[in-house]
Amino acid sequence: MKKITSIIAFAAAVAVLASCNLNKTPVFDPADSFVAFDVTSYNVDENCGQLTIPVTIASIDPVKTTVSYELVDGTAKQGENFSLSDESAVLVFDGKTRTQNIVIDIVDLKGKYTKDLTFQVVLLNAKGLNLGDAKVCTVKIADLDHPLSDILGSYTVTSDSNWDGVVTYQGSILKDDNDETACWVIGIAQAPFNQAAFAVAGTVSEDHSKITIPLGQAFPYSSSYTTKLYACDGNYLYDGTGQVKAITLTRNAEGDFVGDYAAAFPACNLSGVFEGAGYFEIMLPPTTFHKN
Repeated sequence: MKKITSIIAFAAAVAVLASCNLNKTPVFDPADSFVAFDVTSYNVDENCGQLTIPVTIASIDPVKTTVSYELVDGTAKQGENFSLSDESAVLVFDGKTRTQNIVIDIVDLKGKYTKDLTFQVVLLNAKGLNLGDAKVCTVKIADLDHPLSDILGSYTVTSDSNWDGVVTYQGSILKDDNDETACWVIGIAQAPFNQAAFAVAGTVSEDHSKITIPLGQAFPYSSSYTTKLYACDGNYLYDGTGQVKAITLTRNAEGDFVGDYAAAFPACNLSGVFEGAGYFEIMLPPTTFHKN
């Protein structure tokens, strides 16, 4: 008898919990519908031709509406660096689809160095709808006519780790946004030193045949350590305070950049002082950058 009573009590408790419906399915209020950019920033090359920017309505059901927008000049100017394919600057949503596209023509000023340029696309008004937070989209047009364009790009790097032997990994040589004679070299050593956080600054010779990378450049490594760029010739390590002050990458007849020294990264304290704790990495020369 006690067993049957317990089962009935349990069933009653389950019924009460079910009636509470603690996990109600949320209901979307149509008044909360809004329109916004899918992505709020784009980087494009100047020779890309066209850029397509999706604009989407967030709602349960597709909505009939019109959305107006404008292009706002920055360092890039409308009519000079870009133009609208649809000069009406209005998107028409027919109630059958949630997404329409803004199409922008990008002008290729081939042979003219302008530096990277930016402009914005701004949503102005959506008839009967709210504008979402993502109502401004920034576009950056990458100039392909940089004075160092012949050496910029991605590279396959081959070097010799003191611990791992011969290694091959990916690196790159990137422009400096503020100095046309300078660059950033990623991949002076294998992972993790082939990541952007460990890009080393270099200066490029007038004929683009040499990249000089000063020693002593410092980088945060962890919450406990920092590290600095040293040089290694296979026998000795140099910290830049003596006669050896830089690693020089020299372009050979094949177009590869080859280092006179390889890179080493000591474990330093947070003040940047090497206290003999060892090295995160020691590479042995030569280190060769082969353009992809």
